[in-house]
Amino acid sequence: MSRAEAWCIWIASLVVAGTGIVYGVMRYALAPIDPMAVINHPWQPALQHWHVLLAPTLVFAVGLIWRRHVWAGLKTRGRAFRSGLTLALTAFPMVISGYLLQVAIDDAWRQRWIAVHLVTSGLWVVGLVAHRIAAPWRRALPLVLLVLASRAAPAGEPLSAKAATPAAPVTVERSFALMGTTLLVGVTADSRAAGIAASEAAIRACETAEQRLSTWNTTSELARFLAAPAGQAIALSPALYAELETAQHFTRATGGAFDPGLGALIAAWDLRGTGRRPTAEDLARARASSGILRLELAGGRAIRPAGLLIDEGGFGKGAALDDAARAALAAGARQARFDLGGQWLVAGRGDSVTIELADPRARARPVASVRIAAGSLSVSGQSERGVTVDGERIGHVLDPRTGQPARDFGSLTVWAPTAFAADCLSTGLYVLGPDSALAWAARTPEIEVVVIETRAAGLSVRSTPGIAHRITCIAPDARVDAPGASD
Repeated sequence: MSRAEAWCIWIASLVVAGTGIVYGVMRYALAPIDPMAVINHPWQPALQHWHVLLAPTLVFAVGLIWRRHVWAGLKTRGRAFRSGLTLALTAFPMVISGYLLQVAIDDAWRQRWIAVHLVTSGLWVVGLVAHRIAAPWRRALPLVLLVLASRAAPAGEPLSAKAATPAAPVTVERSFALMGTTLLVGVTADSRAAGIAASEAAIRACETAEQRLSTWNTTSELARFLAAPAGQAIALSPALYAELETAQHFTRATGGAFDPGLGALIAAWDLRGTGRRPTAEDLARARASSGILRLELAGGRAIRPAGLLIDEGGFGKGAALDDAARAALAAGARQARFDLGGQWLVAGRGDSVTIELADPRARARPVASVRIAAGSLSVSGQSERGVTVDGERIGHVLDPRTGQPARDFGSLTVWAPTAFAADCLSTGLYVLGPDSALAWAARTPEIEVVVIETRAAGLSVRSTPGIAHRITCIAPDARVDAPGASD
């Protein structure tokens, strides 16, 4: 559970329990100031209203506990903490009785619901405090037991082989909304606590990358840089400086087929809106303003020429995934696996991961699978996103060299050692087209490509030799043209 979610639970519990306790004291423990009054204190109605109005925040907090804490533990077959599970289960009768006592007509039933609500609310508060107090003891318990066991053993006598046997690794799986899509995290570590800590570090690293790179967020570092006056030397963070420098490297390596400096072209086609077909003059102006190689980088500073707009869509996910992998491994993960909107990254040591490649015509249908033990897989194609203008669909992948949408031939998947490289190259090589992409990868070390082409006779699967033996065909209408791939 993240720090923000934990604070949400504590604040919701504090305000709802606080208003409920004060109201209960006023309602049942105080004597009325005026013997003729129908309430015991002037603040009593206001506190009741605030308690009822704030109660939904506690329901939301209960949902966080169940989804992020209890359900996550049950899904990963880890041992859910008893206090956390009890806490979540106690909330259901507390919430239901709180609602029923508000709508009950019969006074006897109303009194019963009040009693149930008071008891379960008390258990909730006690359980929350106990869960918080117990957490440090749970973390310290293995060390305490080890110390006690070592003291109990006779001098010079080793502990039993059973006690010395290390625990089996534990896998923690989580999901998180990020960059307009879903981040799936799988972390294998020596303990569940270590796995949760490593997954938390990975998620925080991704959030930091999003706050640095997202051009949808006007307060991000990249958005602020693009909003600054053109021609000025702006100091960048080391991370953003390195990312822009690496993006320029891949622009040169692909002959301009990958170029994130095409924000003006994206605006000309209105790909972030409802779409439009630009005039030849509009397209010429946008092309003249585009090109990340026009960006001057030197000494940690960047100078943006007038009109240049950078879109992080071609490298942002890759940058976030690389940061996440480094953070997870540094936090103690044995292996970390990530899926961010269809881009995979596997880091560390562990089992191979099998990843399905979708049919470009129907994304829910798998065509083939690829098995990898490390590195990143990134897929590009025109089938998922795009706009429709005058009845014609326009894909979201543009060819920076012409300003036109890239040819839709199917999909192209790149394997690379880093997610940043895979992200950049899947876009650039898709723009080059299947034959040129395969030829480019064949002469480039540590880069593999899988092409799925839609043809009249069905689907054609081709790949570079280095990854062919890791491909398994799934769809019956797919023809495997990759040497060594299995049907």
